[in-house]
Amino acid sequence: MRTAFVDVGDGVTLRLGHWPGPQAARGSVLLLQGRTEFLEKYQETARELLARRFHVFAFDWRGQGLSSRLLDNRLKGHVGRFEDYLHDLRGALVWMEGTGAAQPIWLLAHSVGAHLALRHLTAQGAEDGPRISAGVLLAPMLGLGQSRTLAALLALIARSASGLGLARSYAIGQADRGLTDLGFDGNPLTTDRGRFDEHRRYLEDRPDVRLGGVTWGWLDAAMRSIRHLNNANVAQRATLPLLIAVAGGDRVVSNTAVSRFADRLPDARLVHLAGSAHEILQEQDAIRAMCWGAVDDFLNSIGI
Repeated sequence: MRTAFVDVGDGVTLRLGHWPGPQAARGSVLLLQGRTEFLEKYQETARELLARRFHVFAFDWRGQGLSSRLLDNRLKGHVGRFEDYLHDLRGALVWMEGTGAAQPIWLLAHSVGAHLALRHLTAQGAEDGPRISAGVLLAPMLGLGQSRTLAALLALIARSASGLGLARSYAIGQADRGLTDLGFDGNPLTTDRGRFDEHRRYLEDRPDVRLGGVTWGWLDAAMRSIRHLNNANVAQRATLPLLIAVAGGDRVVSNTAVSRFADRLPDARLVHLAGSAHEILQEQDAIRAMCWGAVDDFLNSIGI
């Protein structure tokens, strides 16, 4: 992996990564990480994409990985608004274009990254940058948890707390520790102990990429962005082919919200991965094989 640090113009420096593919590549893929993630977590995924003859690009969102952290306590997951993340995404696409990324370009996005992919694809002017031909969205964040009532209450509390000047304070139940600090048993991320333990060992060796819980400000921004995507007619703006994978055992995002959103998309296919926890690409081999099989069928069907 080759890395670069790029100033995206608002005082934030992003760390970007590039795994060069073969000369006769099928195209290029931009990986959009979930919250807390970082380039090195996607080494296995990058190898699998390279084997499929793609150039692979990725970056650390602001506030995580080795991109600029936004608060004095670098473990706090914070952002003022999700539009700042969209600025990061546009900067990464410009950087890709500058490297001569092979067309067609498609997105492979997880969780918050998949949410932001949809924000970008449904935004006015999205077509002005490098052309994106398709998207694969894994466990997209279109609602938090499986209870709409609790999610609505959490949104109200987050907005109130931010309005009271607590935007940079940890939300209730959040702390410097991350989910991997709590141990494998009962974790909501993966049922694969080997990959879970490997990830935790990496964080122990590289504490500079660690990230803890979210602030009230991050949570308020997330809820506002979710409401934006779920507004009437927003989904219809994403006209390119999309594959959406739902993790059957997801306890992080709302599968019901994902299914409702997918029904409104003009050109989307929905695949359910039974037994998968939230992080599909960090799951057991059998689940990952089902996911990659669906991705391969999708890409072949649209000529990528």
